[in-house]
Amino acid sequence: MFSTVSKVSAIAIILVAVVVSTGHASKMLQQSGTGSLSSAPTKKGQSEMSALEAMMSCNESFRTSEEFLQELNQTGSFPDESDKTPMCFLKCYLEKMAILSDEGDINEEKVIQMFPTVNNEGIDDCKKEMDHTNNVCEKVYFLVRCVMTRVLVDGRSTDNK
Repeated sequence: MFSTVSKVSAIAIILVAVVVSTGHASKMLQQSGTGSLSSAPTKKGQSEMSALEAMMSCNESFRTSEEFLQELNQTGSFPDESDKTPMCFLKCYLEKMAILSDEGDINEEKVIQMFPTVNNEGIDDCKKEMDHTNNVCEKVYFLVRCVMTRVLVDGRSTDNK
């Protein structure tokens, strides 16, 4: 399903993750260094491959189309916010990439490494979005949606200057 490593590194926003094809978030990943989710210095191929492995592993349990992920990265949200499967894919991916702990804690340092325009205050604001539901997959999605929206808006602001 995920045919190229470049799509994986772009999609890995989400990262938080998550997951970017042609939007401003793609630029953010490239500016943040290797475009990987790893905080340890590694070769680019290694870090991208671990992102690919995480995506493939999570996609086995939570089948999510590439189009859904592209929509997230282009608009900041999924096209169908009632479908929990892509939300659980995000949770799985963030856990495998050590951005989200088993206890639900967010590794803010890794988020900031990926998206330098998002600061601790922005992450704290986005964490508040997680309070609107008890479903853990939805919590992760609300966090990712908030971060992606901030990245997209900040990218547009920077491009217009």
